[in-house]
Amino acid sequence: MKIHKSLTILAPVETIFAYLDDPTHLPLIWDNLKAVTDVEALPNGGKKFRWTYHMLGQDFEGESTTTVYEPNQMITGVSEEAIRSSFTWRFEPITVNSTDVALEIDYDVPLPIIGKIVEAVLVSSNQDEAEKILAQLKAQVETV
Repeated sequence: MKIHKSLTILAPVETIFAYLDDPTHLPLIWDNLKAVTDVEALPNGGKKFRWTYHMLGQDFEGESTTTVYEPNQMITGVSEEAIRSSFTWRFEPITVNSTDVALEIDYDVPLPIIGKIVEAVLVSSNQDEAEKILAQLKAQVETV
């Protein structure tokens, strides 16, 4: 399943990138992400970390690794455990104090057969969650 959302945030690209470059900030903007632990710096500049995510009434645990790290331009993280997924944050400065931020998510639902109705509800819920993540990121960095 794929999700793509974007939002203009009234903050410099450096501020937004620095905020998202710290995975411990993610639970502050992502309600279903319950915990981020064991953060390690990687040689590419990105991070590796453990996470706990709540979906469909249960908690899933996994690990994310940054595969693409381009300061003030893009961060891509990949998870192979529990919920196979990739998350790409793209940053496009508009002015010195405003930035377009795009969030692209590609994931597999960790259930063998969920049925079309449940799948449709999950997709809609995750679309709403992506919008909320961006809105909460905006609230966090516009007040810095």
